Amino acid sequence: MPSGISTPPRTTAASIMIAENIPIPVISKTLRHSTIATTINLYGHLLKDSADEAVKALASALDRADANREDASPATNFRNRP
Repeated sequence: MPSGISTPPRTTAASIMIAENIPIPVISKTLRHSTIATTINLYGHLLKDSADEAVKALASALDRADANREDASPATNFRNRP
């Protein structure tokens, strides 16, 4: 490996795959880890940003669902019931 490269290619590959939301089992197989736990133990610290993005996506989906429910007819809109 040339001097001056401080991040091993496997770490870079794992980082990119995690950032691109590739499922952990796929990353684990790609890196040829014997277990998913190995992948999580080595790269779990990178998952926080992915988890934050997942929470944002879920919140957005729930907001859209709530907006759609509010737009529904009164017969199906539970908020308009007495």
